[in-house]
Amino acid sequence: MNFKFDGIRKPYIKVLEKERPYWSTINRTISEVPGKFGGRLSSTEIAPLVISVKLLIEAESKMDLLDKTEDLAAWLITDKPKQLVFDDRPNRAYYAVVEGDAIPEMEIVSFSTLKINFICPDPYKYGQEKQAVRIKKLTWEDYKGQTWEEVAADGD
Repeated sequence: MNFKFDGIRKPYIKVLEKERPYWSTINRTISEVPGKFGGRLSSTEIAPLVISVKLLIEAESKMDLLDKTEDLAAWLITDKPKQLVFDDRPNRAYYAVVEGDAIPEMEIVSFSTLKINFICPDPYKYGQEKQAVRIKKLTWEDYKGQTWEEVAADGD
């Protein structure tokens, strides 16, 4: 399995493990109401989502491995969140930046493994963008007998 970051896939990278929570940490503040059981929900905070990924970097030689780690850093270290899409869910995207260090867990001549953390300040995942259809006619009766494809084509 692999991934795309900022629309780019690196062929020398393979995802070995991924810790992708189903949702981000949710913190709730409950205010007690005197004379009532329980409380009242005062606020909800959703923490940034953290996705930990263990990577395998494959190379031809030690020199090639070091060159690829530099390429990896140039690719993944960004100032702003970029689109992150994993191969096992190609129809879902996160917007992430890399956080923390990249210390190899194992490094043997032509390959290395390391764990990196992607942090998503916006903790939601996004699906395929929908196309808006502009309708020109005034009532649904004007479209009677047409398919949605015909309605969409008529709106262009």
